[in-house]
Amino acid sequence: MKTKITVEWMPIHILVGGAIFTIYGLGGTILGDYKWAYALVFLLGLVMFTSRHLVVIDRDKSTYNDFYWVLGFKVQNYTATIKEIQSLTITAGNYTQQYGMYVRRYISGTIYKIYLDLADDEPLYLGQSKSLKKLRVRAEEIARELKTQVRDTIED
Repeated sequence: MKTKITVEWMPIHILVGGAIFTIYGLGGTILGDYKWAYALVFLLGLVMFTSRHLVVIDRDKSTYNDFYWVLGFKVQNYTATIKEIQSLTITAGNYTQQYGMYVRRYISGTIYKIYLDLADDEPLYLGQSKSLKKLRVRAEEIARELKTQVRDTIED
């Protein structure tokens, strides 16, 4: 039985831009004069809109694939065997982000992450969220599919 986990989509501004480029490029390809240029815009929009980071865990074969999905192709596909799935772990960490042409503003807070603990291997990153409640629900769903337990390291 395979379990497909979407680790991360592109940031929201890339997704929206991809949707706009896709629609604009498709319309231009059908109606415009420079069909090749509009076709490139359409293709760029599809890449932006459909790209994501996935992990597929195959319990029957005891393997996992960690890859990026770009236009229906697996890019940077890493496959490894699983000896044993121990648990899912929820951790917390601080993040700081700087923005502006001259760094004058900082955003900081707590980010929560899910890792799959594997025997004799590094933990496998399965996603993050700023909402602990949403991440706990997602971790429970994944744990139910993988028939394992959630180890929550966050104190309320």
